Amino acid sequence: MFGTPVSRRSAGLSLLYLVGSLGMTFPVMLLLSTVAPDFTERMGRSLFFGTMALLCGAGGLLWGAHLARVARSGHARGWAAGGALGYGLSAPLATFGASEAETYLLNSAQQGAHYPMHLAFALIFATVLLLVVGLTTLGVGVASGRGWRALSLAGVGAATAVACFLAVDLVFDLAGWRVGAPRAEERSTMLVVLATSLLAATAAAGAVVGRKLERA
Repeated sequence: MFGTPVSRRSAGLSLLYLVGSLGMTFPVMLLLSTVAPDFTERMGRSLFFGTMALLCGAGGLLWGAHLARVARSGHARGWAAGGALGYGLSAPLATFGASEAETYLLNSAQQGAHYPMHLAFALIFATVLLLVVGLTTLGVGVASGRGWRALSLAGVGAATAVACFLAVDLVFDLAGWRVGAPRAEERSTMLVVLATSLLAATAAAGAVVGRKLERA
């Protein structure tokens, strides 16, 4: 998976631009809430997701442009546009969906419902990865002129990300770091497992997608 220079560079670009732009949403929102607290409170969640869309769009643009260079394509602008559109739309939409699902589960738990939280966690974020990686890769695949083969590229990228995420999550679970277990919050289990799994999944999917684009 990471055996070629293109795979390794593609993985690094995915971590730098995709994860980096998503992560920038939180310090930017903190800055906005400090500088303009009234405006931030008035705008509410729409400001958060709007900021995420802009930042992820910029991250997707840079990712697509640099990926085109790594894959030796002469259509960097098209790849950049595909990455910006795919990631800029899918990241906030998937995050919104995950937030709504989490809110529903928490409200249900307060009303007496019982869910295996570690399974719900795996299902929610595996779905998030499926959508985000699939749509982002599809955008670049279409922009690279792959036609219907863009669907194959998106499927491979999304499947790689989901499989890697679930594998890392399972390793943590078997090692005693189960999300939702008693006293799990004392060592921030969910954050640790989520961050590690997402980083691994992003790197793996980036490596596979970059390698396939180079071969094309």
